[in-house]
Amino acid sequence: DEECDQLDVEVIKELVNYMGYESPAVKRAVAVILSSRSLERVGDLSTNIGEAVVFIIEGESIKHKICS
Repeated sequence: DEECDQLDVEVIKELVNYMGYESPAVKRAVAVILSSRSLERVGDLSTNIGEAVVFIIEGESIKHKICS
C-alpha cells in the first residue's frame, strides 16, 4: 500500500512538471493522473481485502500493524 501511494505521488509530480512544458499534453496528463489515482485506490482496496482474509482465517487483526 505504501509503495502504491509513493508511486502515485511520483507519477503526479512528474506529470505536473511535464504539463508545465508541454501545454498540449495537459489533457493526456490529467487522464494519466486520474488513472494513477484509480490504481492507487485499487491498491488500498486490495490491502483491505488481504487484511480481512487474514482476520477471517487466523482471527488476527493486522490492520494497524507496521510492516517493515
